Amino acid sequence: MSIVNFDSNIHNNEFWTRLKLKQFCSRSLAANVIAFRVLFINKKVSLYSMEELFYRKSLGDDFDYELFINSEMSKMPEIKNNNQNSGLIKNIINRNISDFIKKYDYR
Repeated sequence: MSIVNFDSNIHNNEFWTRLKLKQFCSRSLAANVIAFRVLFINKKVSLYSMEELFYRKSLGDDFDYELFINSEMSKMPEIKNNNQNSGLIKNIINRNISDFIKKYDYR
């Protein structure tokens, strides 16, 4: 018999994150993936979201997350990471990306 140590923050956080993501609608999960691809934030959440989307599709969910992600990604501005664009990047994030995340936040 193995004993699971729930005192470990890493495993505990991963468990609860995955459990919470199961409550999200498919569009919100896809928005997590897009946020990572555009902003390079929440890599693990993006990975878990993709796993959940794949799992739902294997169960018969008809949401075409691949098409949705590609379609929304084509609308996002390209962000080049250099110091000269830092002010511009903040403006783009504030105007475009936060609106996108709010639009698909259907928890």
